[in-house]
Amino acid sequence: MQIQVRPIEKRDYDQWLPLWEGYNTFYHRVDANALDAKVTETTWARFFDAYEPVHALVAEHDG
Repeated sequence: MQIQVRPIEKRDYDQWLPLWEGYNTFYHRVDANALDAKVTETTWARFFDAYEPVHALVAEHDG
C-alpha cells in the first residue's frame, strides 16, 4: 500500500468539495444555516494564495 502525500492542486477540487460539505454538515451548516457559496469559493482560493495562512495536503492511494 503506497500512500503519496503532496501539496493540494487545483485539480483536487472535485475530491475536496465533498469533504468540505461533510465538514459543514458536521457543524450543522446545512439548509437554513448553510454557508453562502462565496465562502466555499473563497476557502478553496485561499489554499493557493501565498498571502493567506491556509494550507492543505493531499494523501493519495493508487491515484
